[in-house]
Amino acid sequence: MKFWLILVSHLMVCYFVLIISSCNYSENFRDIFHNRSTLLLIAHPDDESMFFGPLLIQLIAKSPETVYLMCLSSGNNYGQGEIRKKELVDAMKLLTLPPENVFLLDDKEIKDGFHEVWDHQHVSDLVSKRIDSLNITNVISFDEHGVSGHPNHIDVFKSIEELARRRSDLSFFSLFTVNKLRKYSIFMDIPFSALENMIYNHLLVSISFYDYLRLLRVLIQHRSQMLWFRWLYAFFSRYMFINTLIPWTTSLPG
Repeated sequence: MKFWLILVSHLMVCYFVLIISSCNYSENFRDIFHNRSTLLLIAHPDDESMFFGPLLIQLIAKSPETVYLMCLSSGNNYGQGEIRKKELVDAMKLLTLPPENVFLLDDKEIKDGFHEVWDHQHVSDLVSKRIDSLNITNVISFDEHGVSGHPNHIDVFKSIEELARRRSDLSFFSLFTVNKLRKYSIFMDIPFSALENMIYNHLLVSISFYDYLRLLRVLIQHRSQMLWFRWLYAFFSRYMFINTLIPWTTSLPG
């Protein structure tokens, strides 16, 4: 009985902290992203739901016409590229992101796989052209750890790092990677994230339980990827509730 009282009390505290943090981030979020075109860069179909879901929900809720998604590969490592393309389209429909705002590359030089090495210059050139065509202001992607440590995620970061050296006209943000204990702690991570937000000026983005259920439906659209461990991720990962963004002025190496 004591255990459940402690657990419920902790969850109530976490929820209170989440509300306070939400009030804090809302003003920063509005200032940075309001009426500014934003490009989210991912490596594979389903990255947007697994890792960037809370961010996408908040961005689309405020101004869907200024949000763009660019997926750099079709996720064809196991020959499921065509299936995963359709799954991404279906997922974005549920999030109400306009189809014309979703771009999925199928470039022979950018292949999905743990042992594939991407040409960072080539990727940055492709992204730069898309940015120019869309008049993008903000660019968001993975940090140097790629959340899951997937080499393709890290290659996205390195490619954007290359781009950032040439494009001082853009604002860059990376999704903060937390350790595994925090990654699978759901609400328990909220106090730590809120504290980091206050100390380091991170941008904390969170969603309600209702929006979490929406995000879960979006993730399930990637049916080909919903193996047993993905279900565990969906129920226990803090990335399904919270995203922490870091401006590259504080995270970009060098």
